[in-house]
Amino acid sequence: APLLHHWDTNLIIAVAPGGEASSVSYDMTFNVEKGGSPVKIGGVGLLHHRYVMTPEGWRIGYRRYEGVGTTPQINWPDPDLAPFSAMLAPEKPLKGGALSPADHVAIKQLYLLNNVALDSVADGGRRFAGTFTTDGVLVNGTTRAVGAPALAGVAAGITWGADIAAA
Repeated sequence: APLLHHWDTNLIIAVAPGGEASSVSYDMTFNVEKGGSPVKIGGVGLLHHRYVMTPEGWRIGYRRYEGVGTTPQINWPDPDLAPFSAMLAPEKPLKGGALSPADHVAIKQLYLLNNVALDSVADGGRRFAGTFTTDGVLVNGTTRAVGAPALAGVAAGITWGADIAAA
C-alpha cells in the first residue's frame, strides 16, 4: 500500500541483571507512493528500544531512532552488551544432533552481534574478531584473514562506503 514502510533487521535483544529488556536494530525506511512510482529509500539508522513488562505483556517504554549522519558518532550497542541468549540456561543436546531452541537463539544473536561489531569497528576491530573462534577464518574475495589479530585488522580497515558493500 502507498505508505511509509520500515525494514528492520539485526535485532539484538539484551536483558539487564534486573530483568529490564532493551534492543537495538538497523532500520531503513521505504516510501511507497501511489501510481506505481519507484520506491524511494528514506532514512537509515539504528532503532533503540526499552521494553516494559505490563499485565498485558511486553510493551515499548522508550523508542529512539538515530539516523546515520544525524550525530557525530553512531551510538552502537555497548561492547559489554549481554545478549538475550546469554541469559538462557544450557540445554541438553537434542536427539539426532538437532539444535535446541536456546541454540537457535544463541546463534542468531551471535550473527547479529557479528554484523554490529563489523559495522561499528568497536575496540579497533577486536569486538568483531571476538565473535569468531581463535582460529576463525574470513574469506571475502581475495582477502583471507585467519585468527583474531587478522580478523580485527580486517574490521579496523573498513570505512563507510564501498568497503561496507563489499563486506
